[in-house]
Amino acid sequence: MNSFGSSRNASIVFILSVLVTLLLFMVFRQDTTPWGHWLVSLAAMILVELTAFGYVVTAMRNSRKFQMIVPAYLGSSIVIIAYGVVVLLDILLFWLVIGVALSTYIYLHLITAALAGIGIAIMSSAKNVIEQQEGNTRSQTQLMKQLQSTIFAIKQDLAALERTDLTDIHRIVAELEENVKYSDPVGHPSLIHLEEDLLWQAGELHKCVRELLRDQDNPSSPTMTRRLVRDIVNALNNRNQKLQLLK
Repeated sequence: MNSFGSSRNASIVFILSVLVTLLLFMVFRQDTTPWGHWLVSLAAMILVELTAFGYVVTAMRNSRKFQMIVPAYLGSSIVIIAYGVVVLLDILLFWLVIGVALSTYIYLHLITAALAGIGIAIMSSAKNVIEQQEGNTRSQTQLMKQLQSTIFAIKQDLAALERTDLTDIHRIVAELEENVKYSDPVGHPSLIHLEEDLLWQAGELHKCVRELLRDQDNPSSPTMTRRLVRDIVNALNNRNQKLQLLK
C-alpha cells in the first residue's frame, strides 16, 4: 500500500476515534456536569488523538527512514503515549475526584500539553541528529562498497583471460579483494579524496582488464595493468593506516 493510501486509512481511524471520544463524553455526561471542565477534557483528549495522528502520518510518509532508524522515532511515540496517560490522569484526578476550579484545570492541561510539546521537540531534534549521522555513515561506506564491487568485477574478467603471463595479477587482485573486504567500510571525512581516488583507479584497472579481454591474442605485456594494481594496493594500505590513526 502506498503512502497516500496509508495516510487515508490513518485519517479515517483518526476521525472515527474522535467520534468515539465525543460519543463517550456525551454518554457519560450528567446534567450536573460543569460544561467548562467537560469541554476542556474533551479538547484535551482530541488533542492527544491529533498528536498521535500526526506522528503516525509522519512515520508513514517516512517509512524507509522509520524502518532504518526505528529507535529514533520511538522516543516521540513514548512521549505521546505518556502525554495521553497524563491527560487521562488529569481528567480523573483533578476533575472527577478533586474537582478543581476551571481556571486551574485549564492551566493543568496547558502545562501538560506544553511539557508534551517540549518532549516531542527534544525527541525530534534527537531523531534529526541520528538521521544525519546515519546519512553520513551510509555516504562514507558507499565508496568502499563500490570499490569492492569493482574489484570483484575485475576478478571475474581476469578469470576469463587465458594468459600465463597474468598469474601475478590474478594473485594480487585476489589478495586485493580480500583486503578491501576486511577493510573498515566506515571511512573518515578527511579521507574522502583517497577513497574517491581508489575508486577511480579501480575503474581504470577495470578498463585495462577489459582491453586485455577484448584483445587476448596481443602478446604485449600488460604493464599498465600491473602498475595500476600496485597503485591500488598501496593506496588502500595508505587509506587503512590513516583511518586507524583517525579512529
